Amino acid sequence: MDGATTVPEVIASEASTAVERPLARVPLVLNRRNYGWITERITGAVENRAPRWWWVAFAVTSMIAGFGLFCLGYQISTGVGTWGLNHPVGWAWDITNFVFW
Repeated sequence: MDGATTVPEVIASEASTAVERPLARVPLVLNRRNYGWITERITGAVENRAPRWWWVAFAVTSMIAGFGLFCLGYQISTGVGTWGLNHPVGWAWDITNFVFW
């Protein structure tokens, strides 16, 4: 065999004699396909050319990431006043008082 262990199956007849026979192993690849077919299916996701929809999604997410980097640079250059934190806010006083006193 191929080195795999199988559990023997005991078949009992009416004469109370037992015959051992190994269990039939289910094939790993169905429909008589070879291992090359499996390899092509698995590696095809990374080795084949990307479809057009992938490039469109990549462009959209790249633009969103670029906008985020632009906003980060703008905040670093102008300060946290871009958040609106340069005005006193009354709702944060209780949190600040609780934490720092």
